[in-house]
Amino acid sequence: MKYVAFKEDEYQGIIKKIDRIDNYVRSKSDQQSHSLLYNAQEVCEYLKISRRTLARFIKDNKIPFIRNGRKLLFKDSDLRDYLQKNHHSDQSY
Repeated sequence: MKYVAFKEDEYQGIIKKIDRIDNYVRSKSDQQSHSLLYNAQEVCEYLKISRRTLARFIKDNKIPFIRNGRKLLFKDSDLRDYLQKNHHSDQSY
């Protein structure tokens, strides 16, 4: 096994580069987690709605979807947007 010696400033430079790489990789994985796809059943469970309600939301263009053959897929980011737009903080209704 070989050992390599670095000066303190060289070592700190390497550590900074590793941190930048780590931050970049983490930001990419965070972006990818927002592009998860769900099927109709998972969306119904996530939103706590029936299949009939989901069908109405689709018909009324309330929730965007991707058609893959006969399957409908929904992006996590679109579902989060829907929830955010339709969140009511006033519970008096």
